[in-house]
Amino acid sequence: MWRFENVLLGAMFFWMALGIFFLLIFLPAFNATLTPVFASMVIGPAYVVSGVVLWVVAIGGALRKKVGALIVVGAVPIFFVIAVVSAAPLMVAGEIAFNFTRFVALRPFYGRVIGQMQTLPQPPLGRKSYGLVDYQVDPGPPMRVLFPHRGQLLGQWHATIYDPSDALAEQVWWLHRTPGPARLQFLIGSYISACRPLVGHYYDCLLITR
Repeated sequence: MWRFENVLLGAMFFWMALGIFFLLIFLPAFNATLTPVFASMVIGPAYVVSGVVLWVVAIGGALRKKVGALIVVGAVPIFFVIAVVSAAPLMVAGEIAFNFTRFVALRPFYGRVIGQMQTLPQPPLGRKSYGLVDYQVDPGPPMRVLFPHRGQLLGQWHATIYDPSDALAEQVWWLHRTPGPARLQFLIGSYISACRPLVGHYYDCLLITR
């Protein structure tokens, strides 16, 4: 027989683990590829509601003097407060890790595309594809190659950008800090909102098409 207290404690630990998973892995990966509207309007409220339900059930057990229920009653709000306070840095850390992992996996394709573009007298116009990546060339000078992340919606999008001049270093941001004026603010008709350095001359950037 499943004891009420064991089930309640198990549900609490599962709820906490799910929250950490969402903050560190799911939401950063989702935000790095698609619009975060679904994540913020559906997943977040659903998680909060599930926590409230768990807490109310625990209160019922606590009124019956169940020790496990008392633990849940105290632990759930504490975890919720910690999650709210640490949500931004956890999501940023998760997004950085996700984007760097993707960069490492796709870097061989990036290198081949850049090598091909450097041998052409005139780079191709518009978005092209090579293997697992899409790319678009800004002729410059110097020539820069943008690798848009697949699976995104129009308007606001992420791209890995090869910039041999490192002008994008002026657009580096952390924790969504808005950068100041920079020499390079537009590429292929899109505004460069902010960037994070990757390796060498590569940057992970957020662009806005107006």
